[in-house]
Amino acid sequence: GVKAMEIDIKSPDGNIFAAMGIAANLMRQARRDTNDINRMRKAVMAAKSYKDACAVITEATFGSITFVNSDED
Repeated sequence: GVKAMEIDIKSPDGNIFAAMGIAANLMRQARRDTNDINRMRKAVMAAKSYKDACAVITEATFGSITFVNSDED
């Protein structure tokens, strides 16, 4: 199966474009449809905030990717 991972938002992977790439790779490994991946990318780009964009990625990866080290943690 696909390994769960945490992305530290203060690390380079926390950059939303980097996180989107990681999510796309994870989704590909899980044999997810290209349309699902494109939908995730569009939703991330349409997100009103970084927090919303992170939530899109977590949802699109069925919780496999979570984000840590926000000021709210």
